[in-house]
Amino acid sequence: MAKNNSGAESTRTAGSYGEDLASKELQRLGYTVICRNYTCRDGEIDIIASKGEYLFFAEVKMRKQGTGDNAAEAVDKIKAQRIRTACRSFMNEYRDNPLIANLVPNAMIIEVYTGKETKIHILACPGLLSES
Repeated sequence: MAKNNSGAESTRTAGSYGEDLASKELQRLGYTVICRNYTCRDGEIDIIASKGEYLFFAEVKMRKQGTGDNAAEAVDKIKAQRIRTACRSFMNEYRDNPLIANLVPNAMIIEVYTGKETKIHILACPGLLSES
């Protein structure tokens, strides 16, 4: 029997591919990837990585090149709230781990554009973790 390739399954597969590319790029740039796909009751973080004194909570957005879509614009207020919730949950869960608790939380959006050539943009988003 043929497998049903639903839109949700296809989106998950594409998302995983984008997260794989983003993780490899972070490692190439000297980050240590601590966790992928951290989930809590009300939120999710695609990649958690550290570099220096910082702990980065990364949201990965993948788009095809040439569509005119800005991947970072997909992080709306609702998504930002879910990221903040997951960040707080992670920091609370690992508050007794000095390797994590002593790091300064920060956020980034990683845009992955696919097409003839894959392009990855890492955008610092320090305000993403604060309520506004």
